[in-house]
Amino acid sequence: MIDKSYLKIGKNHITFNIRLNILYQIYNIMKSQLPIRSAIIEILDDKDGEMLDSDLLIALNKRYGDKHFSTTEINRNLLALETQGLLHVSVLTHTKRRIKRVDQNETVYLGVEED
Repeated sequence: MIDKSYLKIGKNHITFNIRLNILYQIYNIMKSQLPIRSAIIEILDDKDGEMLDSDLLIALNKRYGDKHFSTTEINRNLLALETQGLLHVSVLTHTKRRIKRVDQNETVYLGVEED
């Protein structure tokens, strides 16, 4: 005999859907409360480890919804991540920068300008 209990739609099925919906809402709330530095790393990992600063700003504003970040706040967090050795920021033009995720296995020597 074939078990057809999976075809029944009852209280348990509705309760499961409600619980799943609540968990999804909690996940979205927690994702929007993720620290900005962790969010930057996640976004870079999703984009193959490299993107422009303007694209990063758009992705952060999309992720956090109502909260909009200033360039000062983004720069401060990028500098902190760069000093930790997690990413590298290079200047392309006066207004564009390339942000690249640093591989943990590769050794990177960052140049220091001399005046």
